[in-house]
Amino acid sequence: MVEGLKEYTISCKGLKNGASTYSFLLDNDFFSQWEESEVLSGEVRAEVELIKASTSLHLSCHIEGCVVVECDRCLEPLTIEISGDSESDSTFDGSTEENEGVVIDSVEEEIQLADYLYQSVLLSLPYSRTHASTEECNPEMLAKFKIVTEEEFERLTASEGSLAESPEAAKLAELKQMLENKE
Repeated sequence: MVEGLKEYTISCKGLKNGASTYSFLLDNDFFSQWEESEVLSGEVRAEVELIKASTSLHLSCHIEGCVVVECDRCLEPLTIEISGDSESDSTFDGSTEENEGVVIDSVEEEIQLADYLYQSVLLSLPYSRTHASTEECNPEMLAKFKIVTEEEFERLTASEGSLAESPEAAKLAELKQMLENKE
């Protein structure tokens, strides 16, 4: 567990059988605890419900809010709304169903949720994290990337004669040959 996050810990002592609900705010202080975090900043509300039985614990978590990450295209800050639900079942002997549960040793006095909440936020992020359009991206950064469009690629590969004469095409053919040799 990351140190300095005691407010994301629930005491097991005195936790009665049945449902208990907890609310947490995951803010800039929370996200700054992880070195090299994908999340630059944010404000996410987490609602956690624990249902304790004599030998097991069921944890349900709902997160919702906004986080700031780097745009995959231009590396500028990008605000993303996130929402997600997760569940975990654990037994007090430390075994978990499908290896997804929070491990709880029968002698532990606390359930540390900081890592679980952080991972829930990361799992709710979209795979592609880009501004909705390139107009929103940093134009200076986009200028550094020369991306070949479909039309340019088709023009380069249209005929064997012009392909062999083009310096760009020669580089592409050389790269293709290198990749084929590695296989």
